[in-house]
Amino acid sequence: MRPEPFEDLLKAGLLALADPRVKAVRNFQDAGYPKPVGLAVRLADDHTTYVQIVRGSPPGGDKDDWAAQTHLHRRVEGRKLAPVVAPKSGQQVKPAVKVGVLEQLLKRAVESQGHDEIAKVAAYAEAGLTSSPVGLKVTCTDGSEIYCLFIGIAPPGANTFMHPEYRIPKELV
Repeated sequence: MRPEPFEDLLKAGLLALADPRVKAVRNFQDAGYPKPVGLAVRLADDHTTYVQIVRGSPPGGDKDDWAAQTHLHRRVEGRKLAPVVAPKSGQQVKPAVKVGVLEQLLKRAVESQGHDEIAKVAAYAEAGLTSSPVGLKVTCTDGSEIYCLFIGIAPPGANTFMHPEYRIPKELV
């Protein structure tokens, strides 16, 4: 499965859960970022968690017929947004919904779709991955893997992260 269709599947699954902790879900492109593929998930406390979607090829590489169809998933370039800084209100408020909870919601969202190209869904800890405290590893039936990387959390009213990219502090997990 390619990242773009997976992005749509994940978004649809997350919206279908209708969990009150999730306020809005937008594709990165809809949020104003032409690349990479991913979702901006606004939570009930108005913090936004950015989840990037990347793909690893199946063992032996991709088949020629797959490469010939890459034009079906071409993304449109957009303008890059200038960072918006959160309004100063004294101390920065920590998110009320921990990203570990969002990780489990995303896992349920993928599983609930019952897609025939998806063989297994695991949280990073379940998959034995230690590169990040949270994330998803999705194994596809063709042997390729999709990873959902939690790249950052933006406070209410901002689109800049509260921490360096890909380095979500443990207290927010």
